[in-house]
Amino acid sequence: MERSGGRRQRDRRLELGPEERRRVFEALAEALHEGFDIDDAGDLRLSMLLDALEEPLAKVYYNRGVHDAARIIASRLEDVEALKF
Repeated sequence: MERSGGRRQRDRRLELGPEERRRVFEALAEALHEGFDIDDAGDLRLSMLLDALEEPLAKVYYNRGVHDAARIIASRLEDVEALKF
């Protein structure tokens, strides 16, 4: 990622929207409660945890989606090739 004035710029393609962020925030809180008996991690800690995980996880899932889409498109192109005389 490029740096601007000492701060790393985030790739906007990977950012969660407000509703997505809220759902992930709630899922993190529940996972901490269920897995680690942490009843109230606090909004600041949850936000920091989400900030730390958001980009690395988003990259993995984004790239997986791109790979899957490329595989499907390649498969469809093979179908088109089969139509040739």
